[in-house]
Amino acid sequence: MHLRLLGPTCAGLLLAFSSWAQEPYMPLLTSDYPRVAALRKLPLELVQEAPDPRVLKAYANNPKAMARYRTDLAAYNEQMQQAGRFWTFSPAVRVLRGQAALDSALQDQQPHLVLQAGKASVGRDAAPALWLKVLQKPATARRAQEQSVLGCFYTTQQMLFVQWHDLFFPSDMVNTVQQMQRYLEANEARPDEKKYLRALEAELTASGPVIQRKTLLIDRNLLAPSVTPEQLARKYPYPVQVVDRSVIEQAVLAADARYLYSHYVMIRGRQVYQLIDMETGRPLAYAKSGSIGVDPPVVEGWVLDGYAKFGAGRK
Repeated sequence: MHLRLLGPTCAGLLLAFSSWAQEPYMPLLTSDYPRVAALRKLPLELVQEAPDPRVLKAYANNPKAMARYRTDLAAYNEQMQQAGRFWTFSPAVRVLRGQAALDSALQDQQPHLVLQAGKASVGRDAAPALWLKVLQKPATARRAQEQSVLGCFYTTQQMLFVQWHDLFFPSDMVNTVQQMQRYLEANEARPDEKKYLRALEAELTASGPVIQRKTLLIDRNLLAPSVTPEQLARKYPYPVQVVDRSVIEQAVLAADARYLYSHYVMIRGRQVYQLIDMETGRPLAYAKSGSIGVDPPVVEGWVLDGYAKFGAGRK
């Protein structure tokens, strides 16, 4: 579905996306935008977050909260910039510092390929998401700004719903960029979602040897206490290490070919873990929860069981 939407924000998109088809191995909300090849000529514009005046006002008398907010905002903007290094679809990547910078860029009335944070519906909740859009300001003031949404990616492993903002791991940003880029490349000639999904399914079927060979890194703070070392070895009989989060993030940014990691996403309100190859950013396996809801994500036994099935060559 190719949506042409009015208005500069994503606020009105929540319900529009709730019925779009998604799969555990492709959490993108996809479109049939007909001019993907033309986007090759456009730079990708990464919109960083500027301080929200409402937040600054709310935290004016709370120095500790204000410091935390500014620290988180700076971290998010740095992560967005790091993720841009993985984007090769466009001739260049530009960083825009806030909505005001984006509004200024749109004054040329030309199309712009934009990636920025927003919200998307997950059941009754609004979850953090990253949006890839084509924005263009009309030539006349009588027409509203148009935006064509190329994809929306529910993403966050931390799931820290801070009062005014959301936090991502750097790897969330990186893998979102990788999967969005791959989707555009596959649909450059002619959008064909069914063909693309079949290709991804074929890759999953053949992923066993890679899973067996590479080492899965698990964040020790996200491994469920109920999973003992013995259970971990039994449920996931392939190379695995339990490490600090910083080790995972450094390896992802280095595209370390030795490792795999777990990427948490939301699919139709259900928690899903993808097993990601750090070298390519491609999903090799997935595990899907049977329950609906947004909960703090932890790697439980069912996640390891799901990964192991793909390692053994079965879904």
